[in-house]
Amino acid sequence: MKKRFGILIMSMIMACTLAIPAGAVQQIDLVESDASTEHLIYDDGSISNATVADVDELMQKRTQAIFEGNEEKADMIMEEMMALGVRPSTQEEIDLFAAPQKFTSNESNGVASNGTMQLKRATQFVTTPYTSTVNGVTYNVKRIENVSSTSSNLYHKGVVAKKTTGNKAASAFGVCKALGTAAAGIANSTAGNALSVYSALSGTAAAVSSTAIIKDIEASYTYQVQEYCQFYSYKNASGSWVPFAVGSYADMTVTAVMLKLTPSGGVTSTLNNITKTYNNKLYTSYSHPTNKAANTTNLLKEYLNSYTFINRYRVLSTAIYSDGTNVVRNIGLVAPTTTSEIN
Repeated sequence: MKKRFGILIMSMIMACTLAIPAGAVQQIDLVESDASTEHLIYDDGSISNATVADVDELMQKRTQAIFEGNEEKADMIMEEMMALGVRPSTQEEIDLFAAPQKFTSNESNGVASNGTMQLKRATQFVTTPYTSTVNGVTYNVKRIENVSSTSSNLYHKGVVAKKTTGNKAASAFGVCKALGTAAAGIANSTAGNALSVYSALSGTAAAVSSTAIIKDIEASYTYQVQEYCQFYSYKNASGSWVPFAVGSYADMTVTAVMLKLTPSGGVTSTLNNITKTYNNKLYTSYSHPTNKAANTTNLLKEYLNSYTFINRYRVLSTAIYSDGTNVVRNIGLVAPTTTSEIN
């Protein structure tokens, strides 16, 4: 897949241009819009019907294809993204975020790009050019994002065996859940409730009642975590691209294989490798999937209030738990603030 994707990226780079009209810069108020209102811009400057929300949905599907080892599907999804207006990032776009940002003015420190192709590396980047409108003013924005790859330092995988003692009802005895931390507090999660012993065994030959008291359970956990780092810049009145924010989120999947179960007062039984999958997305407020105040417009608004580069919307770590506070594995994430930290 890495080879095919590299060919796909390189075959499109030379056709990419960066001729996007400049947008005026002014103070902006909080706007309750979301990624479904941020339309992509084609190379010729025309506005696409596709939105950032469409790109995000495809990126999510591609991650699942990577987790499943379906390289052909992952490549097909990438082609769909390119058709919407996503393109390979240029090396200049990547280098714009290669060093820590200490910008204090929106009229300086920006750079123009001559479209040089990005260097070959384990992690490739794609650029989503789009518009973000505030109070009737349209801004030109670019989001540079890494593409999921099992060769990248933003991809994490491991296997852990864990025996958990609970002595509680099967419906309350947890098998798997994941929580995360962010640079500005606790990371949000899309997974909802934890996978319980009752739900994990339901519909199998080893099914138990929701009220059955379970002493302990043994399971093997295989996890995959893919970090995504998104770098934002906008075009100022002078025609330069100015970095204003970086954020990150993490997609993860945990495959739990139930091996042994001991009911309260009973005999341990060997389970027939009953397997359940737990999927989750850990994110911060800027990338909330439904919060309409979490969007590029308000990131830019925050930046324009102080002209201080924003980097606190990053997911720093995740922990996989079985029941309660029983930790299966703590996973520290890269959570980069620069592209130079990604390989």
